[in-house]
Amino acid sequence: MAHYYGVFYGIRELPKVGLLGRVVGYLGMLDRVPFAYDVFRDSAADDYGAMLPFTDQSIYILAQVWQQKALIQLSYDGRTYEDELEIDPEKNFGSMIRKFAGRGFRIKNKGAGATARYQVMAFR
Repeated sequence: MAHYYGVFYGIRELPKVGLLGRVVGYLGMLDRVPFAYDVFRDSAADDYGAMLPFTDQSIYILAQVWQQKALIQLSYDGRTYEDELEIDPEKNFGSMIRKFAGRGFRIKNKGAGATARYQVMAFR
């Protein structure tokens, strides 16, 4: 079965049978449809900066990178961080989606001098 991923235009209910041409994507696993989200777009720095806070506690997080690899750390409480997660633009379409009830994140380039452009969406 072919899967098509691209620009995020919103959340649609996934078909029970994956028919060619129907919407197939990551967000079919949501137990409820989030109507609000925060979007963060920028270029990552060579070292972690300050935490980028979400407006409210997230339900899911979708992170995407372009051009270079990046490392992201998620924070449940705004003070402590999980282990680093690597996002590679050459694997999994350069994206990661994860169920995550948290308050923010921080991101950096995996290699110094190699600037990763990123977009992080925190659904709530």
